[in-house]
Amino acid sequence: MAQTRSAAAGIAAIADRGAVLRRIGETGGSAPFTAMSMPVSTVIPGREGQLFCTITLFDSLAAARADWLALQPVAMVHPFQDWHWHDSWDKARVSAAGEALMIALVRDVSGTAKALYSLHVLPSRWGQTWVQPTAHDISDYVSPLISPDFAGSAGPDGLGELFSRVLSLRGTRGAWQALRQPGPMAGYHTGRLRPSPLNGHEAVLQPDWMSWYELRRSHNKRKNDRYRERRLSKEGDVSFIEASTAAQAIDITRFAIDVKQRQLAGRGISSAFDDPAVRQMFVNLAARPDGPLRAFMLDIDGEPVSAVICLVGGGRCCYVISSYKPGRYDAYSPGAVLLRRVLEWACDQSLEVFDFTIGDEAYKFDWAERKLPLYYAAGGDTVTGMIRAGGVHLRQVAGRVLRSNDRLLLMSQRIKHKLAR
Repeated sequence: MAQTRSAAAGIAAIADRGAVLRRIGETGGSAPFTAMSMPVSTVIPGREGQLFCTITLFDSLAAARADWLALQPVAMVHPFQDWHWHDSWDKARVSAAGEALMIALVRDVSGTAKALYSLHVLPSRWGQTWVQPTAHDISDYVSPLISPDFAGSAGPDGLGELFSRVLSLRGTRGAWQALRQPGPMAGYHTGRLRPSPLNGHEAVLQPDWMSWYELRRSHNKRKNDRYRERRLSKEGDVSFIEASTAAQAIDITRFAIDVKQRQLAGRGISSAFDDPAVRQMFVNLAARPDGPLRAFMLDIDGEPVSAVICLVGGGRCCYVISSYKPGRYDAYSPGAVLLRRVLEWACDQSLEVFDFTIGDEAYKFDWAERKLPLYYAAGGDTVTGMIRAGGVHLRQVAGRVLRSNDRLLLMSQRIKHKLAR
C-alpha cells in the first residue's frame, strides 16, 4: 500500500530536476537522460489523501530489466506487459535518428516498486516529440505495470496525475497516444479515458477441461468436433505438438507467420507481418525459454498443417497468431481442431482466462463468453500536439461509428483491401 507523509517531508525530498534531465531536446530526443537518473520525488492525489512517491528514469529496457521483472509477478495483468515482449521488440526494431526509450519506475516512500511506464519517444516536426508505449503498434493491449494496491490507493485521478508527471520528465513537448488499454485503471492517461472502437474477447476457463467444454459447446457442436477429428485421423497420424525447446518454438513460429502472411497476401490484405522487424521480433521471443510465447502445431504424418502462437502471463493465455496450410484437409477444419487442443492445454495449466484478443472473427464469438472493453487516451501540450492528438480522437470516433453499422464496416473493409492491393 502506498504510504503518505507530511508535505514538509515530501518537499524536502524533491530532487533537483536539472540533475535528472540531461540536455533533453538538444539532441532531438536521442539520449535524453542517463542510464539511470536520480529519483525525482512527487506527490499525487489519492483516494484517502496525498501519495508520495519517487520516479526514476532509465534510458533502456536492459537498464530497467531487474526492476521490471521484480514487479511483473504482482502487477502484470496480460502478457503484452512482459519484459521479454518489449525487449524482443526493441532488439528487432529499426531505430530512426532521434528516437529514445524512457522507462519510468515509480516507488512508494518505503522504496517498493509500485508502477513502471515504458515509453517510446519519437522525434516529430518542429523539434517536438510523439510519445507512445513501447511495442505500441504490435501489441493488442497496452498497459503500464501497476501493482493492484497502488492502483487502488491512487484511483483513476491519481494515476492520471502520475502519468502527467512522467510525461513532464521527457523534457520536450508535443503529443502522445496510448490505444487499446484494457480497463479504466489501465494507467496511460492524463484525464478521461475514452472507449475504443475495439474490444477483446474472453473465455473464463475452468481447471477441468471436459466440464468447461460441455458448458461452452452444445451437444451438436461437440458431435461435429468429434466427427472432424475422426476424419482427420483417417488421413494419417495426427499429432498435437507443444514446443518444448527454443529451436522447436522458432520453427513453429516461422511456419505460423509464413502461412499467415501468404493467406493475407492472397486476399490482398496487408499485415504487420509484412514488416521484417515484426517477424524477427516473434522469432526473438520464441528463442527465450523464460518468455511468454507458447507455440503449438498440428501435423499429420509429420507434415505441419496448422499452428497457433499464444502469449501467457497474468493468469491468461492470449491467442495472437493462428494459421493453417490450405489443402486437402480443409473440409475437416484443422485450425479449429488445434484451437480445441490449445484450449484444453490452457485449462490443464490452470489459467484463468483464454483471451482471443481483438478482432471480430466468428469463432471468437463462438467460444468467448464476454467482451473486454478497451479504452484509449491521447493528448498534447502544444498547439501542434493538440491538433495531432485531435486526429487520434477523430480516427477512434470514426472507428466506433463504422463498427456500429455493419454496412459501413463492410464497405470500409472492401475499400481498405482494394487500397492494399
